[in-house]
Amino acid sequence: MLWSCTLALRFVDTTLLILKGPPPALEGPLAVNSRLQRGRRLFAGKLHGPESFTADGNSNVYTGTVDGKLWRIGPDDSLVLIAHMGQDLPECGADTLPQG
Repeated sequence: MLWSCTLALRFVDTTLLILKGPPPALEGPLAVNSRLQRGRRLFAGKLHGPESFTADGNSNVYTGTVDGKLWRIGPDDSLVLIAHMGQDLPECGADTLPQG
């Protein structure tokens, strides 16, 4: 194992990089804003642990949740269960497995 770690370190560039001049101005896409503070929480208590999101061309958003469910969120904030995958296993990080 030590050999593989040493080998991997041979390919890491350890050159010190010093930036010249002041940091970029916080303007344009870097400007400070409060847009996320105006957001609203959707589906509190209904979607348990959304893990990732994707969208389609009809403005629907899809997400999988920690309990193995696949949901579609419509542009009108409708919530539709599409599928329930997997077995009845505990959530990731749970201490016990089901008996049986």
